[in-house]
Amino acid sequence: MRWSRSTSNQRSAKRGGGYELLRRRALLDSVLSSEVRGNELLTAGALNRSRARAGLPDSGTRMMRCHVRSYNSRMGVFNVEIRVAKPGRRPGWRAVRRVLVDKGSEMTWLPESELRGGGFEVFKRDQLFVMANGQYVTRNVGTALIECGEFRTVDEIVLGQPGDLSLLGARTLEGFNAVVDARKGKLIPAGPMPAAVHARRDC
Repeated sequence: MRWSRSTSNQRSAKRGGGYELLRRRALLDSVLSSEVRGNELLTAGALNRSRARAGLPDSGTRMMRCHVRSYNSRMGVFNVEIRVAKPGRRPGWRAVRRVLVDKGSEMTWLPESELRGGGFEVFKRDQLFVMANGQYVTRNVGTALIECGEFRTVDEIVLGQPGDLSLLGARTLEGFNAVVDARKGKLIPAGPMPAAVHARRDC
């Protein structure tokens, strides 16, 4: 059934004259998936190289960007409730509900309107992001303590504006040392973290 839908989409694209564009965009997505790993940022140079390899035009810019993927139900994303606070000796925790767990998003996005009054400060101003649809936006970035159930970390957060999704991104999940159980729709401990082998000294 999944194969027949894919074949149908390709046939429709052929009839509409867009088969080559569909193929190039699929190639671009594959290239981006291989180039965006861990905590790395997608620079404009890497983006343009990826577009060139996929046969798409240069994006025409040279500034650094973070790549944020759009929501995709097939990725096993789900909503959680988290608490955030300004780092300090006496953090004032604030609840943020319905935050989408999305491993495809590099950073955590939270609405600035819900954080207002909590003492959160802008750490980086007017950071440039490229959305999955190719649109470029600027957002301020702050720092926060983030808690979700048994998991805690400190991370940079994007101060979202009206219309932005609330997302719990890959960097925060890594800080939690948690992995996504998509079948049960929850976060689970990732287990022991890798550490360097302690050097032995010969006597």
